[in-house]
Amino acid sequence: MRFFNDRLLKASTSESQISSTLEGICNSGRFREELEDHGRNVGKGHGLRSKVVSLSKVHISFLISGDEKSLAEVKDEMFQAYGELLNLTIPSDIREGLIGDAEQEIAEALLCDVFSGYIFRGDSPRLFSTMGMEISTRGWLAGLLDSVSELSKLVGDYLMSRDFSTEEELEVRGRYVEFGRATCAFLATFKGVPPTALNASRRPGQGFQSKLVRVEELVLMHQRDFNRLRRETEILRKMSEVAK
Repeated sequence: MRFFNDRLLKASTSESQISSTLEGICNSGRFREELEDHGRNVGKGHGLRSKVVSLSKVHISFLISGDEKSLAEVKDEMFQAYGELLNLTIPSDIREGLIGDAEQEIAEALLCDVFSGYIFRGDSPRLFSTMGMEISTRGWLAGLLDSVSELSKLVGDYLMSRDFSTEEELEVRGRYVEFGRATCAFLATFKGVPPTALNASRRPGQGFQSKLVRVEELVLMHQRDFNRLRRETEILRKMSEVAK
């Protein structure tokens, strides 16, 4: 019986020593606090990511009216939410996904801001500030891809927002086609880059190459519509001249 008790005592002592060693190596108190902090921040991170996405869409919606004050206010709020997300302590795998989604949305909003002026009014594209916050190359490329699709919708909304002449509509549609073709040609130079280095999203069908194919088809559709409208306009012009 004493032998058995001695073995239990030694086992208990060994377990205590092991626990103490692990405590010293891992600093479990600090690790526990850090993990609990991570757990609390994950929900906050998802909320901030959703806020950036929502504000990006609001920012783009103001581009038709050209309300500079509202655009500036929404942009500031969007960057503030993104800054908070960047400073959150959360698990790295979750952090990468949240930041990837957020920076893609910011890039899309900023690029739509820049090129909508060119498409709608013929303004020269201008440089812009990212408020000192770094956006990855993947984020910029994904945002640029999305901006082609988003500006396609905006062109339709913009032309419906007021009474344009056929010539004015042709100019707007023509500038969108120029933007779309130039952007697709630029993005096509990245086709040889491995997807793991290029894809900003891991969701099915949201990879760079898949989205580029869809965007190229979209621009081609706009090119066909532009050509058709131009032909019809030319036919009507010639008929009008004959009627005179």
